[in-house]
Amino acid sequence: MFKGTFSESMHHLPAQLGSQDNSLCSLITNNLITQRLGNGSSTFQREIKASCTRPQFIEWMEQGFPDLLHVQIEPYYGLVIDQDTKNYFEYHCSNRHTTINICGDMEYILGFKRLISRDFRIDVNYIEWVYDDRGSSINVPLGLENLPVDEMYPWLNGETLASFYDRFMQSSANILLLIGPPGTGKTTFIRGLLAHTQSSAMVTYDSSVLNRDSVFSDFIDGDTDIMVIEDSDTLLQSRSEGNNMMFRFLNVGDGLISSKHKKMIFSTNLPSINDIDPALIRPGRCFDVVKFEPLTIRQSQKLADKLGKSMPNEKSNTFSIAEFFNEPINTASVNRKIGF
Repeated sequence: MFKGTFSESMHHLPAQLGSQDNSLCSLITNNLITQRLGNGSSTFQREIKASCTRPQFIEWMEQGFPDLLHVQIEPYYGLVIDQDTKNYFEYHCSNRHTTINICGDMEYILGFKRLISRDFRIDVNYIEWVYDDRGSSINVPLGLENLPVDEMYPWLNGETLASFYDRFMQSSANILLLIGPPGTGKTTFIRGLLAHTQSSAMVTYDSSVLNRDSVFSDFIDGDTDIMVIEDSDTLLQSRSEGNNMMFRFLNVGDGLISSKHKKMIFSTNLPSINDIDPALIRPGRCFDVVKFEPLTIRQSQKLADKLGKSMPNEKSNTFSIAEFFNEPINTASVNRKIGF
């Protein structure tokens, strides 16, 4: 049994079929679809991203489908075809995950899902990391470890995280701003939102990427509904300070090209909202400005009790959420605290 994770999406088959990077694969898949159309067969497509090594998937595939037609175009890229039904799946393996494109009738697709679910955990959340100014990106599964709990954020004034997340996603406002010093739980808060709403997100850490309109057009036109921009201090400064990036954010957030289901989440270490362009936090455009801060001793004790952990440092008057997740290792201490 091969254990891992996979994410999935489902849609009607697009007009352009098969791999755009390999003419042989395109020829084969186009021919299969043509035969299915000729037979009057309904055809759907599902994409699955399985978290597994290349050898694991190849062995799983070869053991699981010995009687079907295997067409290996490259060592870790090819097709497996049912010659009777013309159902097929296309696979492409990278080092840590495999993208599987399944085409055929609904019964075949659901059966394939049951089969692969036997050996892989289902993961419906992913992060699309855009890492250069050409728009190159990779998809990685959302980490579901260290998810937040309500006790981490007492400044929500008694509202649960689930309620806050739902209100934001259902609102017509596009912008959420998280402001506060490092270690106060902004990234954990975002991870919790994505997990709770079963959403995927586009993320970039390179300001040069955001200088291109193509990133924003891909976001508006794509399936991902959340863009996350962390450590965005310089990007949030006023236009009067020479910030030429702000107009792009304003257009996505309640501008001419906005859509209420497209959300942008900014996190910043700036000490005050006075350092941020006021147009970005205008009511109607900005859902909320959440101010993160260290926890008091009383708040920290509540969180420690919730997590079943000891207080990180009893000599301190305030505590960061990061201290609960990243406790220092003290090899000289017999009673060393155990972190996540």
